[in-house]
Amino acid sequence: MFDVAATPQDTPLAGDFASGTFTGGPGHIPVQLAFLGSSATTLDLIGARVKVTANVSGITQGVLAGGVSQTELDTKVYPNISTSFNELVALECSALTSPPACGCTSGSTGATLISLFDTNHDCSISVDEIENNTLVQSLFAPDVTLENQKCISLGVGFTAVPGEFTSP
Repeated sequence: MFDVAATPQDTPLAGDFASGTFTGGPGHIPVQLAFLGSSATTLDLIGARVKVTANVSGITQGVLAGGVSQTELDTKVYPNISTSFNELVALECSALTSPPACGCTSGSTGATLISLFDTNHDCSISVDEIENNTLVQSLFAPDVTLENQKCISLGVGFTAVPGEFTSP
């Protein structure tokens, strides 16, 4: 079960509904994502489009797509990845003041994260170390321009089942 906000805060995405399918966009859609145990963060998906199919029971499936700007990566995604990785390292590594191994068990997730990202060998993974990692740079390389901004594309397909709305 979930609640519906008493007063929506987002601008509706304009579109058309025909033959059981809503097609909308482009526009902005807030999307909440969580990174490996950290709290969820809301990203502004720009140039967003949505296609949702419904029947008499409600929404059955859909696709949500758009772009994540460099600003969103720098201010939300990379800091959340850093927080998540540091939480995992703290759980799995017992000597965070003893680099370079940091008390991580060989082959553990913590050891892997430290070896991949901790370039200054302080047993911590900074936002700067995330941003400047060649793997991260290749995964998050801009691949689309939307609203005159270089973005990484994000697309999510989903299926849905009926839900029950309650009053706030």
